[in-house]
Amino acid sequence: IPSNSVGNHSVIVMNPEGQNSTTVGNLLFQVINPRWLATNGGSCITVCNAQQMISMKSPEGAHCTSGEVIPASARGVISYRRGCAPNRSCPVQGRINGATSQGQFCYGPGQPKNRQATDITQGCYCGL
Repeated sequence: IPSNSVGNHSVIVMNPEGQNSTTVGNLLFQVINPRWLATNGGSCITVCNAQQMISMKSPEGAHCTSGEVIPASARGVISYRRGCAPNRSCPVQGRINGATSQGQFCYGPGQPKNRQATDITQGCYCGL
């Protein structure tokens, strides 16, 4: 299966001698591109698991986005309902490496963990 082939694919299981398995039945393999999912707080592990995906790093290295953690790939995909810092225009902040959710909050490395409204997770990057 091509790594960038999104959609459903049939899977055939073969033994080392090249024989098809008849006991497995029909299998379906679905390739899903990683993407930002909107959330209103909550941990990214929980949000992604609810969609049968896993929390993973975005192209910028962030697992989550908030009003103070705004990776470029989340811009235009996630709505920042809880405000932004340093102002309400939600500017892209460039590469945000290592940002992860802690409970309902999303923090980047070195960011003060002060539990402000702008720290609440607004999106999680999920995939397989």
